[in-house]
Amino acid sequence: MFAYSIYGSVSKPVEISVADQTMTFLGSILLGLAFGVFYEAFRLLRLIFKPGAVSIFFQDMIFFITCALRTYSFMLSRSSGEPRGFIVLGVVLGFAVYFLTVGVMVVKISKQLIDAVNKAAAWVYKIFLRPILLLIRIIEEKCKNSVKKIVKNIKFPKNNSKIDLQSDDSIMYNKRHKTQNKETRPILHRGRKKERMLANGTGIKKR
Repeated sequence: MFAYSIYGSVSKPVEISVADQTMTFLGSILLGLAFGVFYEAFRLLRLIFKPGAVSIFFQDMIFFITCALRTYSFMLSRSSGEPRGFIVLGVVLGFAVYFLTVGVMVVKISKQLIDAVNKAAAWVYKIFLRPILLLIRIIEEKCKNSVKKIVKNIKFPKNNSKIDLQSDDSIMYNKRHKTQNKETRPILHRGRKKERMLANGTGIKKR
């Protein structure tokens, strides 16, 4: 039996027995089944988290790259790295068998389990968590209302800034008035003295 290299040229003939080919084919089928289980993990993640299109695209890329590398390593171990059509056929067949039989059952069971878990979570929330949250909200509202009442009842002191400014102005005015009086007092005193002297002098002349 002749084996072909990756580049298409004829290499040295490699004799592979029918038993080896059968074992390799069965091994490729098992590898395809393993790929089906691997893909099932991605499907379960999609059922639980419901990712977007971009995330699904990257998941598919990871799956195909991983499967391609693992298939090539299987060919290295079974056929010295030479591509064999029956190996690829076995991988595809194993994946299809799992996907169409066990995979369908796994998806149904997974959906039922996810629905049951969601229902249980909703029941726990309704029975236990929801009353606690409602109680916390009621306490919050009561605290807010009590704080508002306390703030309304508090009598804040009036702002006396205007009164203070007026008193300061009046004080400054009084000080200025006093200084003006002090400055004008000697002048008035001197004027009165002159008037008295003139009055006394005129009285003497009349006599």
